[in-house]
Amino acid sequence: MGAHPRLTAPSPAAAAASSRCSTGRILSVDDLNTDANSRSAGHGKRLLDWLKNKARENNCQELHLDSATHREQAHRFYFRERLTISAYNFRIHLST
Repeated sequence: MGAHPRLTAPSPAAAAASSRCSTGRILSVDDLNTDANSRSAGHGKRLLDWLKNKARENNCQELHLDSATHREQAHRFYFRERLTISAYNFRIHLST
């Protein structure tokens, strides 16, 4: 399921399945967002549950989700859903 500017769903997400040596097959989720006017209506939970089921259907051992550090409200939601912080993601912008 991919996020798209014309998508009118209250909670779009972008996800891809892949394999890692350390964890086996994972579903990696980028950009799980709920429209500000639609929050606290259960959309994010339904989407996260759907993603977990898709991960299981695709024989994934884990679901990984990236979230920007400033999204504290989203982090509280993820903690309620029993997700844990397992790593930091570091980056550097490289000019071309």
